Formats: sequence, C-alpha cells, structure tokens
Amino acid sequence: MGRIILRVVIGLVLLFVVANLALVFAGVGTVAGVYAYFAQDLPDPEKIEIDQETFETTKIYDRTGEHLLFEVFDPRPNRGDRTYTKFEEIPLTVREAVIALEDKTFYENPGVNFEGLGRAVFNNLRGLQVQGGSSITVQLVKNVLIPQEERYKVEYSRKIKEAILALEITRRYPAGPAKTRSSNGI
Repeated sequence: MGRIILRVVIGLVLLFVVANLALVFAGVGTVAGVYAYFAQDLPDPEKIEIDQETFETTKIYDRTGEHLLFEVFDPRPNRGDRTYTKFEEIPLTVREAVIALEDKTFYENPGVNFEGLGRAVFNNLRGLQVQGGSSITVQLVKNVLIPQEERYKVEYSRKIKEAILALEITRRYPAGPAKTRSSNGI
C-alpha cells in the first residue's frame, strides 16, 4: 500500500512539474509570437535621432481663444521653436523634476514601467478613469516614432508597439551611470 501511495505522489509531482513547464513554454511562446507579430512593421528605433516630425509652434490667443495674437517658431523648415541640448547640459534639478513627475522608475525600468502599465490596464478593464502608465521612453516613442494619426487611438496594439520600441531604445541608449542621480534616489 505504501508503494502505491509513493507512486501516486511521485506521479502527481511529475505531473505538476510537467504542467508548469508547459505553461512556462506556452507563455514564452506567446510573448515571442506577439513580439514577432508587432515588431515586423515597426520603424527603426535609431530614427529617434534623425527623424523628427514637424512639431507645432507655440500659439498665443486672446482671451476668447479665437484670435491669434502671436506665434513663436523657428524660421527654419520643420524645426519649430526648440533648442537641442545634450543630456549633461540640462541642470540636474530639471532632470530630477521631470523624472519625479513623469517616471519615478526611469533609472530602474527597461524603458517600460510595467507596474504603471499594469495598473492602467487593470483600471481600464474595470471601467475606471483612464490613467497614464507610460514611461518617459514610451512617451518619446509615441511622440516621435508613432505616426501622428495613430498616437491618440485607444488601442492595445499601439501600446504593444510603443513598449517594443521603448525596450529597444533603452537597450541601445542606456540612461547612463547612476552618478547622474542625486542623493535622494531620483
């Protein structure tokens, strides 16, 4: 009787292990398939350096919002009013403020804030107020690499594309050494 129980226990343990391995392989296969499906039509992440779309200029209207009073722009075609600055030239306090407001996990996440994204998806599925879950890198991808007509569509497929591009950009362009962070952990 003891041998039968031992065989049943060993069989159940093996069945449990095999079932878990099958689930892991199915999960990895699903993730790889989704990645391959969406990655095939994505723009080259290196375009982030060279392919800047036309940005809107700053427009100042009267209090009615009907009459344009002034427009600030760079006279060069497709430039808008902007100055490109190296990361090191931006004051540390400005970098810390942006990171604190937009993406507290900037230095730790791989380009995607999975916790924030998961929270946003969960709340969306529950019908709660739409929340942001995008990292700074995802916002950059959305505003530079995603075509303008797709940017504001509420589609999970767009979010998947943004996540793939953000992961690749973070891999190619790491945030830099931890020494750029202040002593308060930001």
